[in-house]
Amino acid sequence: MTNYSAIPVQNEQNLIEICQRMLLAPNKEALTGIEKRLGDRAFAELLKRYNRWIWKQIKSSPRLDPNDAYSAALEGFQKAITTFDLASGNALASWAYHCVRGALGTVLRKEQGQVARMEKLTASNTALVYEEELQDPYEEEQLYQCVEKLHGAAAQLSETAQQIVLKRNEGMKFAAIGAELGKSADATRMAYNRAVAALKL
Repeated sequence: MTNYSAIPVQNEQNLIEICQRMLLAPNKEALTGIEKRLGDRAFAELLKRYNRWIWKQIKSSPRLDPNDAYSAALEGFQKAITTFDLASGNALASWAYHCVRGALGTVLRKEQGQVARMEKLTASNTALVYEEELQDPYEEEQLYQCVEKLHGAAAQLSETAQQIVLKRNEGMKFAAIGAELGKSADATRMAYNRAVAALKL
């Protein structure tokens, strides 16, 4: 069995070997306290040596949140250490670049996807408001009166019915309101008519 306490931690190859033995151990619970401390020490030393380099990679992706980017970069760096081929003769930096940039790219694609979904949702909601305005002057007047009464008569209507009236007042069609509330257009229209009738009593 390898004598961990005898391995000089100054050599990068040795540091990587120690980290790999700890990170890839089939049963980490079986590691001794000395082995765990030496593994933590080796990883901390590698991180210290590469910390400035890691931040350089992060700064090359300015669109990312620094905290999210640093967490992703650390995961990528740990992956690089874990999967590095010690027999290749290559420097860790080249493989770490591949892993860290890959991790940062994953976070960037995820954030871009979230932004795209939000933009699509915003555009969809905007279209509903402006393209589906109420055309019937009688209904507009009726809705105005209902909304005026709604605050003082909330107990008469369920929360869903109140939402339907308010969303209809915003100019939304029954199909769009129903889609938001998990109802069909016809069911939404019927609920709306019942709510209006209740408010007019």
